[in-house]
Amino acid sequence: MKRLFVAFICIVACCMSTNAKIKTDFGSYAFGASGLYGTSGDYNHGGAGLTLQKFFGDEFRFSMFANYFFKQNNASFIEFGTDFNYVFPLTPKLGIYPVLGLGYSIMKLNNVIEKPAGVDILPDDYADDSEGNLNFDLGAGCEYYFTPSFKGFAEVKYRYVKNYDRTLFQVGVAYVW
Repeated sequence: MKRLFVAFICIVACCMSTNAKIKTDFGSYAFGASGLYGTSGDYNHGGAGLTLQKFFGDEFRFSMFANYFFKQNNASFIEFGTDFNYVFPLTPKLGIYPVLGLGYSIMKLNNVIEKPAGVDILPDDYADDSEGNLNFDLGAGCEYYFTPSFKGFAEVKYRYVKNYDRTLFQVGVAYVW
């Protein structure tokens, strides 16, 4: 997985100088919904998210997101934060971008009698508890404009959170205006 991520970043770096001059009218704002899958050694969760993006010119973008990962093995996650992207247009409809982000993750455990493997954030005597921590994102994504006001996107991110970091896969659609 790490090799694939490094290869993708290298491809992005090679495309930077040749395609950074392409101008694509991507609009001013976008609002979308997505499906997510987070995986780590201890947790694998599916989820859903909402994203609001603000474009600053053709390439630079600021995104705000809110994600909910469904309960599995008595654990669920709520996350919100911001991502920063710089879009490298490959064609007038297709672009790739790095993802750098900062957010807040809340892990909630319900009806737990025995502490799950790999969880060191909760005391030994608990039934329901939650823990919130800052998170940091690093990843890459791509987007394809089906029409000038409708796009699809996919992202792969590594999300570092104290004691429960993981890899996230996200696929979604957005309305652009």
